[in-house]
Amino acid sequence: MFDSDGILENPEPMVELFCESVNIPFIKSALRWEPGSDTGKYSWWDDGSFHENLRNSSGLKKQKRKYKEVSDCSERVRQVYRRMKPHYEKLYAHRITTS
Repeated sequence: MFDSDGILENPEPMVELFCESVNIPFIKSALRWEPGSDTGKYSWWDDGSFHENLRNSSGLKKQKRKYKEVSDCSERVRQVYRRMKPHYEKLYAHRITTS
């Protein structure tokens, strides 16, 4: 499992490792893109913050994280969080890192 925080902390080596693990070529230029994608139809699950950040981004790079409190999210997000958190924690313990 590759964790998104790990990828954003160390994008190039982590994406290169991912590509190697799934046997696809690593293309360094794919780590950057032009901002402005239309992500409006995909923002139901997190009240829009994730996809807004994606739309405004220009590549994989370290970034200041702004986490929302789960209690401030919609009931749907809270339900998904409660249901998925134990699974995430099990996977996280086995995440792939560069070290």
